[in-house]
Formats: sequence, C-alpha cells, structure tokens
Amino acid sequence: MPLKYRAEVEGVSLSLVAITAFSMIQAQHLTAYWAITWSPLRGGNGAAWVVSLSLVIVLMQGGTFIVRGVLERGGTKPTDETATNQTAYQHGRMIGMVERLILAVLVANSQYTAVAFFFAGKGLIRSKDLESRVWADYLLLGSLVSFLVALAVGLLIGKLFAA
Repeated sequence: MPLKYRAEVEGVSLSLVAITAFSMIQAQHLTAYWAITWSPLRGGNGAAWVVSLSLVIVLMQGGTFIVRGVLERGGTKPTDETATNQTAYQHGRMIGMVERLILAVLVANSQYTAVAFFFAGKGLIRSKDLESRVWADYLLLGSLVSFLVALAVGLLIGKLFAA
C-alpha cells in the first residue's frame, strides 16, 4: 500500500539524515578518526566518502519517491494504464535515476556550465514530446523536481569534501 505522503516523508527523512551526518562530522571530527590508508581514499576523508555514498544511494531511490510524489500531487502523473505507457513510465524512472546521479556528480564538482548543457540537451531530445500539453507538464515538473533533488545532494556532497 503506497503512503499518501511518501514524497514528504522521504524529503524530511533525507533532510534529517543530511543534518545528522554533517553534525557528526563537524562535532566529532570524524575525518581524523576515519582516515583510510589504502586505495585512492587516502587523505583522511573517509567519513566524507561514506556519507557521500549513502547520499548517492538515497538519491537514487529516495529521489524517485520525491519526484513521483510531486507528480501525483500536481496531478500530472499519466493515468493511461496501457502496457506501452507503463513501460515508458518505468523507463522514465530509470532515466531519472541516472540523470540525478550525473547531475549530482556535476554539481558536487562545481561544473555548472555542464549542468546547463545537460539540461538544455534534455530539452532538445524531448522537444517532440513537449508538443502535447499533458506530457509537457509531466516532463517539465518531473525534470525540475528531479533536478532540485540532484542539486541538493550535489551541493551536500561538494560541501562534505570542502570541509
């Protein structure tokens, strides 16, 4: 049974996890205790790597819940239950996960010009779909919410490694 407020619950829980992680790293100086002496993770930022990995995992699934929750609340979720549309809906879910991952990596590395090109390229690829008002609303709202989630996670990851 789906939760009625899944997007809100997921958003609040993501925020609490991020706040807790930052508080622990800052207050307990975890980077000094989690120094990893092997592989490319040398340099005493093991805590940042662990928290970043958990943020990426949450970004993938939690981001999907947030985007779908907003689409349902906005009334733009497709209602056609045909097999073709369900397949397209699942493909969109997978594309959104990969999109959020790419965007979060770009934002974490402060590559904002690449983010702009990425977003513009998506618009060009989807330009034919934007002719239908229903699909245009669905794609724009979903893309913007997905972008905001990736932006937030990317900024958090960037902040982790800057600390």
